[in-house]
Amino acid sequence: MKGMRETAYQCKHTGGSAPLGYNVAPDKSYVINEVEAESVRIIFDMFTNGEGYNRIITVLNDRGLKIKAGKPFGKNSLHEILNAY
Repeated sequence: MKGMRETAYQCKHTGGSAPLGYNVAPDKSYVINEVEAESVRIIFDMFTNGEGYNRIITVLNDRGLKIKAGKPFGKNSLHEILNAY
């Protein structure tokens, strides 16, 4: 646990899949994935402007944007993104 805590303090990846918008570099640091980051920017811009989940999901899926797993956006994936940041 001490090692994982220290890794987290250094802002490095501690395991699992990287958050949407990021990739993990060989040194375990986070690197912005510009393709995925576009989705994250759209989500937060629309959400802060008062758009609902359904409208955001429609816009993302109409643009052909996908979640990390390569699937279309849904309410659960959108909720996870908005609550993770």
